[in-house]
Amino acid sequence: GAIVSANRAFKHYFSGLGRIEELIGAVHAAQRSALATAWFESTRASEAGSGAADVSLVDASGGRVWLALAWSPLVSDSGERLFAMQATDITPRK
Repeated sequence: GAIVSANRAFKHYFSGLGRIEELIGAVHAAQRSALATAWFESTRASEAGSGAADVSLVDASGGRVWLALAWSPLVSDSGERLFAMQATDITPRK
């Protein structure tokens, strides 16, 4: 699915990503499968629902950052499934 809207935190950590497949590849290897499963489970129906997952990644400075990701579905005028993404930095509580 294409990512068409994102909050500032998501853009900061995932700059340049436009598809969920790229997002899954960017997170820490240990969370890729869980994120892919959460995405699939929440978006597989034609009337896709929202979803969420906590993931970590290595930021530009080499530190590990934990993010709570949330997504909501949108449908374009042509019927294409699109998604709005939100990230919240939860590093302090991890």
